[in-house]
Amino acid sequence: MSDPRAVVDTSSLISYYLGSQNPARRAIQRLRQTHQFLASPETLDEFREVFLREKFNRISRKLRLSFIAEYSQLVTRIEPQFQIDACVDPKDNKFLSVAVSGNASLILSDDKHLLQLHPFRGIDILASRTYLDRTDVLDPR
Repeated sequence: MSDPRAVVDTSSLISYYLGSQNPARRAIQRLRQTHQFLASPETLDEFREVFLREKFNRISRKLRLSFIAEYSQLVTRIEPQFQIDACVDPKDNKFLSVAVSGNASLILSDDKHLLQLHPFRGIDILASRTYLDRTDVLDPR
């Protein structure tokens, strides 16, 4: 049986790479142990474009590029078969499209527009803290 699948939105990914103990970092570390990550060319492009913005220049461009490359190697890339148009913020629909097309069980996001759709077509959309709380109950280490 294959690992369950998850989609991680851009802001959660950036939080993962920026923080040492923030909820997104801990949630993604935990997810990496149990889930296969899905991304599309569009979601990967957004991650790259956002993370290379000037506001993140306190981290060297070279290091940010290495983070982007690392994540690109970690994910399973898919071309979404379904184009979803359900989110108030149209830029967030790409994460829904990847999740539905890739049969994901989870979208990890701290974006209020995505969170208000929970659950979406049987897919949990959880904030990092909520995911951690739920998995702590299931596996308190």
